[in-house]
Amino acid sequence: METQPSSMLIDVAGPITLTFVRLPKTGDELLEWRRQSGLSMKKAAKLIGIAYNTLKAYENREYHRIPKPVTLACAAIDAGIEGTQVPAFKEKSA
Repeated sequence: METQPSSMLIDVAGPITLTFVRLPKTGDELLEWRRQSGLSMKKAAKLIGIAYNTLKAYENREYHRIPKPVTLACAAIDAGIEGTQVPAFKEKSA
């Protein structure tokens, strides 16, 4: 299932723009997010703030779910927010 970020304009006492961002929750979705964003694995890992090997493991489905801090970092990158690196966190075993 391919999802695209989109925007809509709503008139509520003035224009408001809402932007919907992609929230990758699986390795396949993370891979799709990275490719649609035009990022190499090295660049994506650096922007997210995780190790290259960790990103590779997520994309190769070695983990069942992507941790929420990684998902939120992807959303922040999509939104153009600088300094979105993931704070250090401990992986939970499946």
